[in-house]
Amino acid sequence: MKLVKILAAGLLACAGAVELQADEAAQVFPGGDWETKQPEQVGLDAKKLKELSDYTGGFGCVVRHGYMVHTWGDAGRRKDV
Repeated sequence: MKLVKILAAGLLACAGAVELQADEAAQVFPGGDWETKQPEQVGLDAKKLKELSDYTGGFGCVVRHGYMVHTWGDAGRRKDV
């Protein structure tokens, strides 16, 4: 029974490592422009992102796994902080 638990723990650890490598491989990095995706495509809630940008104000963006998923405001406009 103890051997079964050890083997099961080892299999779970290996499965987690494989999943982690797959997530890392899926990330992209911007070149001249950001690639975009819908928030739901990367596991985010568009409604909550809208609430975030309304609450925060100004301008900003959310990037997940190397994809621009939400922007708000005018980043080209200067403001005092």
